[in-house]
Amino acid sequence: MFNLLNNSQKVSKNILTDDNIIEKTISNKKVIVIDIPRAYYKEKPIYLKGNPKNTYKRNYEGDYKCTEQEMRIMIQDSSEESLDNLVIEDFTIKDLDPIALKNYRQRYALLKKNHPFTLMNDLDFFEKLKVLRKNRKKGILEVTLGGLLVFGKSEAIREVLPFLHMEYIE
Repeated sequence: MFNLLNNSQKVSKNILTDDNIIEKTISNKKVIVIDIPRAYYKEKPIYLKGNPKNTYKRNYEGDYKCTEQEMRIMIQDSSEESLDNLVIEDFTIKDLDPIALKNYRQRYALLKKNHPFTLMNDLDFFEKLKVLRKNRKKGILEVTLGGLLVFGKSEAIREVLPFLHMEYIE
């Protein structure tokens, strides 16, 4: 069984250990009980036959084949990179609202008077806050998705997320 589980062409990742397998006697018969643990979110999806489309999820008593959307969500959730830090290529500080940036800097300075970030120029400040990230190949600072959602001009947000609908109720 472990030979099969450790074959990446059969199962993408083996999460079982010897501790997950126990032998029990039930009605004078030996039974092997295999406790299959829930995969840590960073390990998902675990799929079969070298194909991520063969991903299953456990719902109560059964296992069900994942939809493509469910599989994509697992892949995104397992990423070391959070969605907020995703760089939006070709979007720069020009796609951010200068008034929103200025107001945020002022509030930050009031709330954190002696913080070293308050002494930085705007580009360094917003890079430290991960609103901007350096594209080393192009040598420019580009906007992160989180930065765009918080500080972006509405037309830039709509260009990246055309179906996003935000509502503010006071």
